[in-house]
Amino acid sequence: MKMVVTGGAGFVGRHVAAAVLEAGHECVVFDAAGIPRELADRGVRQEVGSLSSIEELRRAFRGADVVLHLAGVGDVYLAAEKPWLAAESNVLGSANVAEACLAEGVGRLIYASTWEVYGHPVYEPLDEQHPTNPDHPYNVTKLAGEQLLMTYDALRGLSVVALRLGTAYGTGMRANSVFSVFITRALRGEAITVSGDGRQHRQFTHGVRTLVSVRSMLSGQQEVVDFRWPLVRCIHAHGVRFLARCCYPCADGVVTVSDGAASDIAHLTGLPLSRITVIRNPVIRPQLFSRAAERVTHPWLAGDGPPVILGVGRLHRIKDFATLIKAFSLVRRQREARLVILGDGPERNSLLQFARERGVAADVDLPGFTGNPYPAMRAAAVLALTSRFDALPGVLIEALALGIPIVATDCPSGPREILRGGRYGELAPVGDAAGVAAAILRVLDGRSAAGAADPEWLDQFREETAMYRYLQLLADDAERVAGEE
Repeated sequence: MKMVVTGGAGFVGRHVAAAVLEAGHECVVFDAAGIPRELADRGVRQEVGSLSSIEELRRAFRGADVVLHLAGVGDVYLAAEKPWLAAESNVLGSANVAEACLAEGVGRLIYASTWEVYGHPVYEPLDEQHPTNPDHPYNVTKLAGEQLLMTYDALRGLSVVALRLGTAYGTGMRANSVFSVFITRALRGEAITVSGDGRQHRQFTHGVRTLVSVRSMLSGQQEVVDFRWPLVRCIHAHGVRFLARCCYPCADGVVTVSDGAASDIAHLTGLPLSRITVIRNPVIRPQLFSRAAERVTHPWLAGDGPPVILGVGRLHRIKDFATLIKAFSLVRRQREARLVILGDGPERNSLLQFARERGVAADVDLPGFTGNPYPAMRAAAVLALTSRFDALPGVLIEALALGIPIVATDCPSGPREILRGGRYGELAPVGDAAGVAAAILRVLDGRSAAGAADPEWLDQFREETAMYRYLQLLADDAERVAGEE
């Protein structure tokens, strides 16, 4: 298979080009700068050119099966100084790449975007449903390029996958990067200067060699993506799976968040489970409890009225809140209760209409997204999750830590793992409104056999545990690489 890496002479690009070679594919680098000698010696061919020239791009893409698009203005200081240059390269240049792909019959385009498109986090850990709010010219142009390319996917038939990568570090990184500066000063025994109050943090990607599964449940990929037409959804899903099969075997380590997701990755990529490390998301942090102690603002949760069933999540078909509303209507036939669903998304209007059709609209409220759902969780009688897929739903972990009774569907694969097979919460079949309603009634009536989670069980979801596991993984990888050298 022939793959072209735009920007392959850069720090990230040279790692990607090396990974393409290690996977046994033909690699061409498109860049204005010269490629490193070690790549040229291994048979990488370079096409010199500019993103502003569709003809030069077409020449490089001729006969290619996949284009990995990393080129553009990546220097945040240059983007701030010359926003027009960043827009010309990251937006118009990306459009030229897409046009060249279409003209040469390239099947797939993989675009390197950035996690910075999210701006200041509204909640953490970040996921793909987090609102985008870029606050810097570089971030704005990367998001614009990403969205523009997605229109080529939806309207022009070009299969596009966008990866929102963390800041890259590793061998060959820029001397002025924070990792270079910190490590150099530490080795010299010099003081390390930290700007701000020291509590800020960033997302990093280690040399594009340790892969973290962004969309862990790859077999559910077609269900997760949000394109309108089924054929486009299918093409996008197969693009992500193709990318995983190509890239994951080249990684020194693959990390995912649940045992079920690990099995899923192993099945789809052919990797043995021994090469996949499970590190739980660091959901339990000290601020969880301080934020939960804040004042409850929703009148149904702040008063002494009927018990409130709480749902939290994006209003998307994958979360299947329609099943929760149907289950709630069955609960209402037997006792007083109310339902509040915190979140926003494309299903909002249809869910409200469904509540009206079920005759429970007066007792159902969808107040929208909130940056701090924890006071509401603390005040709810039960937290309900009715997802169809969920690798490791953080809201269940947060509810466990706060001691909130839980009802969840037994979807692949996080809820069963988090709730320890039903020991710490009620499990119901996916899409089974009657089963969910029965489980909610058992909780509300005090008949549930599920108990509180043991503190030792919760330790695996704590921030310090995840940090230790990641550091241990990176140290083991560094030790292995040093041994090979």
